[in-house]
Amino acid sequence: MASGSAVKPKADKLVRYDPSEYELRKRLPAQMPRSPDHVYINMRTDFQYQMLRAKEILFKGSNEVHIHGLGAAINRAINIALQIREHFGKAYEVDTQTNTIQVVDDFEPREEHIEPQSQTRNVSTIHIRVFKKD
Repeated sequence: MASGSAVKPKADKLVRYDPSEYELRKRLPAQMPRSPDHVYINMRTDFQYQMLRAKEILFKGSNEVHIHGLGAAINRAINIALQIREHFGKAYEVDTQTNTIQVVDDFEPREEHIEPQSQTRNVSTIHIRVFKKD
């Protein structure tokens, strides 16, 4: 940003922007718990790698794995959880929670005479716990 002042996000409506005037920067959401048995699913990393990572947690002796998905990655997170359950059989159960969080998008101007803008938007999340039955 050209100036040192903070830009306040707009929450009332989504900003329409011209890509020739602004560059979109999506801020990361608030940090979720980091732990060896948590896997955060995204659309950029190879699906098979994410699946292997979740399975390895259970292969190494953990009784559960937590799979988190945000926005477009929700379907992938569900797919991974169901495939893990199918692979390990009925010895494992699945517990699912959904939520909505607010994320902030910054529109950084490409030219100095244009003011920066920000907006908040709601994004769906899913948290899946695959765990061994007692």
